[in-house]
Amino acid sequence: MGAFIAWTLVNHAGLSIWPAAAVAVLFGGLAMLGYGVFFGPPLAQRDPVVKTTATLSYLLVLLGVMALVWNAQAYQLLLPTTNLSIQVGQVFVNGTQAIGLGLGILVTIFGTASRNSSGRA
Repeated sequence: MGAFIAWTLVNHAGLSIWPAAAVAVLFGGLAMLGYGVFFGPPLAQRDPVVKTTATLSYLLVLLGVMALVWNAQAYQLLLPTTNLSIQVGQVFVNGTQAIGLGLGILVTIFGTASRNSSGRA
């Protein structure tokens, strides 16, 4: 939902991408904090299946709100790196996808290296 809020702020309110991303992260944090404050205590001693069902129900409510507010108008968030593209075989990969893949590989490599160096293989 934060991505949809950022999309709206960038494309309709004229806000630049970084403040919109900050608002998206802030919304996500507040949404999860609200869930933890209101639903956490009653669910604390419940069975894991009940906790899972409650979390899934909350996410379905958020999905319903997104479908109601944004319907089919917001499918992508255009970033400056979206216009950069390379061709890999017969597939075009844009800059945002390449950065995401690179960051994912780096996180995997450094996460694995830090786990192995601390003796928790």
